[in-house]
Amino acid sequence: MDLGLTGLVLILVSGLLWGATDAIIKTLTPPQLKHNKGGLAGIAADFFALLCCPGYIVCQALNQLGSVLYYYTLSIAPISIVSPAVNTTKIVFNLIVGRLFCGEMLTGRKLAGIILLTTGVILQIYPRD
Repeated sequence: MDLGLTGLVLILVSGLLWGATDAIIKTLTPPQLKHNKGGLAGIAADFFALLCCPGYIVCQALNQLGSVLYYYTLSIAPISIVSPAVNTTKIVFNLIVGRLFCGEMLTGRKLAGIILLTTGVILQIYPRD
């Protein structure tokens, strides 16, 4: 089973949707949720507050679209390539979006991790013959 251009695009889009929405959800979380009240009443209040936040709902929908694309990609390409590739692109996009929208710092250690992950995925995808 060959990855092909379609599989590669689906991997990148899945990783983008998962990584970007994970980082953006942090900035869209209503302020009252950042101070957990605890208990069942606090959990219920947090849940309803999230349902009233349109940005959060949109991010969740886009994140789920990434999941659908991921599962479709698994049907057309090997899991040994798809899973590590999507998860690596998710981390890369998460760091980029986190830097742009959340002010997260891209340290040398994070950069080294990205390089190692990307190198591993490239070695996994690259034809062995």
